[in-house]
Amino acid sequence: MTGADLRGANLTDAVFFPLPFPNQPANLTDANLSNAVLKNVNLIRAIVTTEQLNEAISLKGATMPDGSIHP
Repeated sequence: MTGADLRGANLTDAVFFPLPFPNQPANLTDANLSNAVLKNVNLIRAIVTTEQLNEAISLKGATMPDGSIHP
């Protein structure tokens, strides 16, 4: 998903790890997450910056790359 344009996307409940390689993290390098809804998404081990996540509209309930749950 490197460089993906996900502006305004509703990604509620999405799981970001690539199949058929679930042991490799999803790479969201340079993905545009501005105005995206990331409620309850699973971003465990995803390669994504804080700046990218700050552009999202909502991270409520999201599992962050470090395994913590966003309030």
